[in-house]
Amino acid sequence: MTEKNVFKKRRLKLLRKISKGKGKKIAVVSNATVSRRNGRDLDYPFREDSNFWYLTGFSEPGAVLVLVADENPRSILFCTETIDFEKAAFDGDVCGTAGAKERYGFDEAYDIASIDEKIKEFFTNSDILYYFVGEKIELDTRVLRWVAETKQTAFRRSGPPITSIYDLGTIVSEMRLRKGQEEIADLIKAVRYTGGGIIQAMHACKPGMKEYQLDAKILEWFRSCGCSELPAFSSIVAGGANATTLHYVANNGVLRDGDLVQLDVGAEFNRYSGDISRAIPVNGKFSDAQKAVYSIVLAAQKAAIKEVVPGKNILDAHWAAVQIIVEGLVKLGILHGDVDQLIADGKDPEKKPEETYKRFFMHRTGHWLGLDTHDVGNYFEADGSLRKLEKGMVLTVEPGIYIKPAPDVPEEYWNIGIRIEDDVLVEEGEPFVLSRDVPKEIEEIEEVMSF
Repeated sequence: MTEKNVFKKRRLKLLRKISKGKGKKIAVVSNATVSRRNGRDLDYPFREDSNFWYLTGFSEPGAVLVLVADENPRSILFCTETIDFEKAAFDGDVCGTAGAKERYGFDEAYDIASIDEKIKEFFTNSDILYYFVGEKIELDTRVLRWVAETKQTAFRRSGPPITSIYDLGTIVSEMRLRKGQEEIADLIKAVRYTGGGIIQAMHACKPGMKEYQLDAKILEWFRSCGCSELPAFSSIVAGGANATTLHYVANNGVLRDGDLVQLDVGAEFNRYSGDISRAIPVNGKFSDAQKAVYSIVLAAQKAAIKEVVPGKNILDAHWAAVQIIVEGLVKLGILHGDVDQLIADGKDPEKKPEETYKRFFMHRTGHWLGLDTHDVGNYFEADGSLRKLEKGMVLTVEPGIYIKPAPDVPEEYWNIGIRIEDDVLVEEGEPFVLSRDVPKEIEEIEEVMSF
């Protein structure tokens, strides 16, 4: 299937979904606009709105997709038709309405300059409006103005236009949650390139480097592989004590002999994200204390991955990891007490996190992965029950242990922060670990770092 047909198929699927039931429906999806840097004339690198990209594949800023679900269902793009010579000289030409229909398969295309008037024609003949309510305040304001102006000019109709507004995000999130074959192919590449960046870091790492120098090796690899201009998210390269802060992104510390460095990085390929974490020894060899903690996290991750199969709920992997982490921390003398009671205390909303095992493992074990690193999709059903995993879902599995200095913790474990994260596709039978080729066994990591 060609890329054009992939996006067209998604639009048709969405049209069928919103067409159900009585009434004529219309859906509006807006792309991102260019953000200016420091209020002057330099732009940040442009990245499309993920929902807009998912439905269109169209990469120019400021465009608007309209889906009309009536007796003649169709997809319509509003985009920039022409730009002047000077702007084209600096920024390049635009696709235009003819190109939008030919290259991207839209049924109709109009100049974005005409949207305020043209869209009211569609609103006048529609009863129900779908759009991403509350996600872009400027679009909320614009859409409500279109509705108000349409009502003012359509007073002769037997019934008022747009009598109901629904959130389109609920529908599109469900579509994006289950990945198609084309998406899985892009995710595999994003994950492969992410893993390659981590292996490059393993080869390059040595005492005395700055964290940002190791980060540069990773980013260089991403770009050499043809990944996006920016990574999927700001890399975490956290040496020593910095690794005990989950979202440390300063990356300006010194990598010291005897410390671990936590890597949490993601390449973006064709808008899809990889997300892999590894903890590696700066000097290439794990100490005994580091091995002890690492082995607990690795065992927890392996147990959690086994739970990523159809029919399991979204938290089964988490509790499998918690069980092994709490048992391991008690064995090392870092936690004290009965394992079952310690886990129960962690589930008790009356207990402060710092009074439970969450002092050392404070986050959930994974999240959805796709066009966004923390991808869309509910973790619970409408009735409040935990969501069951289904074939085609992709999520991360990333338990961790983070130990800050404290009087009740043996000193050899101070400032050890370890998170092991892989990207997993839910399949029938065994889970498919997309990042399975990235070394994570202690012996594998030490071997890679030895040359």
